[in-house]
Amino acid sequence: MSFNILSAKNILISSLAAATFTLSLSAQATWELNTEHSKIDFISTKVFKQAAGSKSEHNHFTKLSGTIGAKGKAKINIDLASVETNVGIRNDRLKTIIFAVDKNPTATITTNIPTDALSNGTHTLMLPSTLTLHGISKEITLHLKANVTDKNISVVSTQPVFVKAMDYSLKEGIGKLVSLMALDYIVPDVPVSFSVTFDKGAS
Repeated sequence: MSFNILSAKNILISSLAAATFTLSLSAQATWELNTEHSKIDFISTKVFKQAAGSKSEHNHFTKLSGTIGAKGKAKINIDLASVETNVGIRNDRLKTIIFAVDKNPTATITTNIPTDALSNGTHTLMLPSTLTLHGISKEITLHLKANVTDKNISVVSTQPVFVKAMDYSLKEGIGKLVSLMALDYIVPDVPVSFSVTFDKGAS
């Protein structure tokens, strides 16, 4: 009887050690963003004059990069010149008038993922994060679901992040765009959603 108890105890200890070792390896691994399987979308809404209604347009960025490093430190870089609205002149206006990509070519999102959320499985998270845009850094909160396997981490937003244009000194650019397009106004709070995948790199 004592032998069986001892054996069971040893098996339990070994299992816990193995699980801890696996979690440790996951936390130490680096993960690289897979551009082909990642996207960041945002919706812009313009309101026409004389009660002519409004129009919302879905847009996205085609060039992203990023990593999840040691201890869960994560960073995503957004190439603002890669904005895609499916209308050439609209792309150019966003690049030059709103984003001013000649001076601020990149936006970044940084956060820290708890190490236990890097273990295999599905994790629902609410993460304090930082968005740097137009040379200004502001705190945001990311609501997301992460699915972790031995090969990759897939992350999907469960709630949009509302980026307030006024927080990033974009008021002047929006005013120019409103005047240029003869609009009543452009909604300054922009919902942003994301679906990104990180592939496992070296430990």
